[in-house]
Amino acid sequence: MSAVSSVCVVGGGFAGRALIKRLMHDSSLTVVSRGLYHLSNQRLVDNALGYELTEEISLRRHSDIYELVEQSAVQLSKNSDGRFDVRTADGQLRSFDHLVLASGYRLDPRFASLAQEVKSDVYSTFNQLQALRLRASWDKIRQGKVVIATAGSSSKCVFNAVSLALFLTEPNFFYFGSQQKPKSVDLHISDNLLLPSEPLESLKLTNLLRERGIKVHLSESLHSIDRENHTAVFVAQQATGPKEETVSFDSLIVDPKIEADALLQEPVDPATLMTKTGVFVAGHLLRDHFKLMSEESIEAQADHIANRLLGRSQSSYEHTSRFRLYNSCTRSHILKFDAQDKLLYHSLELHHSLHHKLQHSLDSLVGYVWSPSRSQL
Repeated sequence: MSAVSSVCVVGGGFAGRALIKRLMHDSSLTVVSRGLYHLSNQRLVDNALGYELTEEISLRRHSDIYELVEQSAVQLSKNSDGRFDVRTADGQLRSFDHLVLASGYRLDPRFASLAQEVKSDVYSTFNQLQALRLRASWDKIRQGKVVIATAGSSSKCVFNAVSLALFLTEPNFFYFGSQQKPKSVDLHISDNLLLPSEPLESLKLTNLLRERGIKVHLSESLHSIDRENHTAVFVAQQATGPKEETVSFDSLIVDPKIEADALLQEPVDPATLMTKTGVFVAGHLLRDHFKLMSEESIEAQADHIANRLLGRSQSSYEHTSRFRLYNSCTRSHILKFDAQDKLLYHSLELHHSLHHKLQHSLDSLVGYVWSPSRSQL
């Protein structure tokens, strides 16, 4: 690809920003994003647990090198001369030589109201507003029965639900204010394992959670919520078929179901990260192919796409097994057990204070004494 070729990247999240870094100096780059900022899912949970509010760097940081269109893309098409047309919400139509779709996910319409929820005893960490609601409500939440649920196999980050259950039953965390434990904590996970790629470790972690008094329900996906009557309907996948179960709650914390952005209309080849019409696709739009996504795998996707666009390589994309763990958040988490089945925890990179607190929580289950030096792996 010559330096004068034009590239449009739709989306300003992790995948979009990874591509911006690689393309902005070697192409005529336009970024279409409905917002300037992007908060990682892990940082939203940090916010909910009382840590300092943080924002990712604005997309405007290097906008003197690329054009930034702060709009939603509403229509994509390929015209007769092989170029790609992108129509944005303001009615503008722009044409480009190449198109990369990194627009991420959206809430399943059944749970879209969670993003604006402000009054009921239903909580989520889908956006910063909801994370702050959760943060302000911990004392109230801890007074009753808490149900934590994932809504479908494509929830935003299943590991968050496990983390929140651990935190709620940990009496030593100062940032909750109260030392009171909830009356009960029920954890409903849509997968049949807590850690889908690690069956043995998943079983051990499930047993540890249950020993802590957390009721773990596997293969149960949240279907609907009755806010007025404080009940939720779960669908359990059983050998005889799906079975509905109604569960009461005082507080419900939901990891909402997500789905691919509606702009993605055709299948993606997982080897080339490309559709038949020549649109490159990156990030969470690929979850159907790579269910377990980490920031490292998204960086690898960006390398692959940039190399293809800049003519540096024609190799196939490889989703490295090193990062095929069980976390769809910003960092790959590892849970390990020693020969005596004692639980050990570390992360490939401990960038957030939440990871230190989670290590403390998990270590407390098996009687370890936590110190900061143990986490510097």
